[in-house]
Amino acid sequence: MTWDFFWQWLDRLEMLSVAGAAALAVFKPQVLRRWFTRNRFPSVGSAALDKADAIVFTVSKADTPAWVMAQLKPKAVAFIATELSLPIAQALKQEASRLGIAALEPVLLADPDNPALCRRLTAELLVELADYGRLAVDVTGGRTPMSLGAFMAAEELGAGTLYVSCQYPNGKPDMASAAIVCISTPT
Repeated sequence: MTWDFFWQWLDRLEMLSVAGAAALAVFKPQVLRRWFTRNRFPSVGSAALDKADAIVFTVSKADTPAWVMAQLKPKAVAFIATELSLPIAQALKQEASRLGIAALEPVLLADPDNPALCRRLTAELLVELADYGRLAVDVTGGRTPMSLGAFMAAEELGAGTLYVSCQYPNGKPDMASAAIVCISTPT
């Protein structure tokens, strides 16, 4: 084996790598993007989320979303609800209107155990709310797969993620003990 052969082989390998990366960029850009970015969360719990212009809520109960709306006073809100929580989401929409907050029609999540579906719905709502400014997703309510899907959409679209922490004496949230916990903020 001569050095010329080695360098020619290395040049061909490099050209194949570049061609492969170009093909990925054209046909499957998300694969190439994931390879370069991976899942990184540089701002987990690092700063308080004290302002949000628009918030998407995963809904199970009315107490915490109503409290968050009163605390952060966003310009607009959207709600993702299950069949059971849809009436609660409708009531929250009315509460938002009473507070002078624009509210989108609640979105029904047909399968609350499907994080991919919740991720897609959350992403659609975030895109719809983008003109309002700084975006956030409240993952407090709903089922765990809903919260996970909503969190993924928030991360992918650069929205902050929040959670309401409070005590539950007698099985009901004590909003006097509530605090907004910043899960992640966009970088």
